[in-house]
Amino acid sequence: MTSRLTPLQQRFVDAKLLGQNDTEAYQTASPNVTLNTAKREGHRLSTMPKISQQIVKAQVGVRERLDITVDWLVSNYVQTFKGASQESDWSGARQCLDSLAKLTGLMVDRRETTVTGAVDHRLTAYTDSQLAGVLAEISDRQPMLEIEGRVG
Repeated sequence: MTSRLTPLQQRFVDAKLLGQNDTEAYQTASPNVTLNTAKREGHRLSTMPKISQQIVKAQVGVRERLDITVDWLVSNYVQTFKGASQESDWSGARQCLDSLAKLTGLMVDRRETTVTGAVDHRLTAYTDSQLAGVLAEISDRQPMLEIEGRVG
């Protein structure tokens, strides 16, 4: 049984697909709400399985239609980095390097972290190296999903 999205939920998904964060996406989907409501409801919608599944499904569809792979992205970032460096566009070159580092797993943007299951409130007391150890232990037990070399 497929759960259909409400019009508001679909507008939220569409805004998320354009790169908006949860709050911005909720404000786009429902423009007359307060900032606090947008924050709360944006978070609530983003954690609903049917919405997150719809976002992932749409993202995978775009990647497949455009044949965007990790190799394609890396190649284009390297090419853009070289062009930016030749033009002395150091800001552009740095952005390419940051994106390459994130794409290849050498750098993680903390905003992109998601947690499934119970969260221990004491995690805030951990150092970065302690958290890295916990994440390594978790990933050893539950490997990340890889879909035929596609970004995911």
